[in-house]
Formats: sequence, C-alpha cells, structure tokens
Amino acid sequence: MTTYYIGADVHSNSTEMAIEKGRKIVANYIVPTTIPAISNILDSLQGKKQLAIEEGPMAGWLYRNLNKKVDKLIVCDPRRNKLIDCDGDKDDKIDASKLALLLRGGYL
Repeated sequence: MTTYYIGADVHSNSTEMAIEKGRKIVANYIVPTTIPAISNILDSLQGKKQLAIEEGPMAGWLYRNLNKKVDKLIVCDPRRNKLIDCDGDKDDKIDASKLALLLRGGYL
C-alpha cells in the first residue's frame, strides 16, 4: 500500500501542502486554509496518509478537524527542526517539502 507523507505550512489565508511519495515530492498545492479545501487534497490520495503541520495558532483547530482524515497527524515545533529553522532558504513551499521529508524519515 502506498504511503503519502504530507507537509503543510499553514497561514491564516493559505496553506502550502507538499506531498511526498516514493522518496520524491510528487505534488505541491496552495489551498485556502479551510477544512474543506485541505480535506479535498487529503481525500484525493489513495493509500496511507501521514500529515505534519507546524505548531501555530491554528494547529489545534486543524488537528481536531483533520485527525480522522489521516493515519497519523503530527504537530511539530519548527524551531526544534534545524533543517527548517536554520536553513538559508525560507519559504512556504520549501518548509512544506521539508516537513514531508522529515516526517518520512521519522525526524519529527
């Protein structure tokens, strides 16, 4: 069974999502930060789904509403992930991709 590792960089207006499958980022999405928009992406993936989101003001709300849509959901502190916190390249697409890769590797 295919496993998808999804990193989500969440902001009040939009969420950048990176989908990792088979050790490669296979898709990137920018969706509104709403449960239906994020759920549509998650529901489109057939297989096991693991989702990582950064800790922030909406993390609890997202956890409560998306937890049943995935097999595993991790809320992480980005300051504790050196790959994200200390890297010179800092933007939402890169953050979401790094979250997906760290999730796959078991580093969150």
